[in-house]
Amino acid sequence: MHLQGIHGGLTETLITEVKAGDVMICNYGYKQIVVSLEMSKSGKSVCTVIDCGGKLYNRKYRVTSRVVIERNQ
Repeated sequence: MHLQGIHGGLTETLITEVKAGDVMICNYGYKQIVVSLEMSKSGKSVCTVIDCGGKLYNRKYRVTSRVVIERNQ
């Protein structure tokens, strides 16, 4: 996966494998904490609550979406 402003290999993960408390990495190295995840009624999307800089945001992803999760080495 390629993110803007980040060089080097990144491992992508399906959004359905993400858990509450995981840290997602975005473009330019910004980090977001996943507060909660919930599958939609239709099963086609995942509704998340993201903590970004102390503010909470609702975000919806398709179940096929891939994200980068920070892994402690």
